[in-house]
Amino acid sequence: MTNWQPITTAPLDGTRILAYGVIGLESKPGIGTVSYGWPGEWRCEPTETTEYSPEPCTLTHWMPLPEPPL
Repeated sequence: MTNWQPITTAPLDGTRILAYGVIGLESKPGIGTVSYGWPGEWRCEPTETTEYSPEPCTLTHWMPLPEPPL
């Protein structure tokens, strides 16, 4: 697994990544899947286990998503 990197080095092309920071409706630190997009901000991505709409996130670190299990 890749080490956590500063969010300033994350891809800004819409690639989904694993990120750490203030994520979600409760505004508590955590880990989530995010992407950078319009209007020029990080957005939390809904997953199969959540139903909320994408929201702005305040992130500090990131890493590439791992490969899915075979």
